Amino acid sequence: MRNSRVASTLHTAFLECTFCQGVLQVIRLRLTELLAEASFRRGRRVELLEVAQATGIHRTTLSKMVNVRGYNATLGNIDALCKYFGCGVGDLAVYVPDEDVPQAQPVAATVPR
Repeated sequence: MRNSRVASTLHTAFLECTFCQGVLQVIRLRLTELLAEASFRRGRRVELLEVAQATGIHRTTLSKMVNVRGYNATLGNIDALCKYFGCGVGDLAVYVPDEDVPQAQPVAATVPR
């Protein structure tokens, strides 16, 4: 039970780091790059389904980690991915400062007159 409380506290701290002063801070997951490196090392394509089966992380969750900007991964998932790829947290996740995050361009609405 103690480990569960520690993990919960760490997860809460991680969440607080992703939102500072009302501006979303982005932690980018390098899952795509790690998949490419693993594929190169193994001499064959490593797919999300294989990672899902080896880590116990649902394939849909892995897909969201790859495709959704700023996806809020749990520490359990980060831990499982680090074990699978044999890397550290800094190899899996990188901080992207606000000014480096591309903002969505507003679309001007055209109203017929």
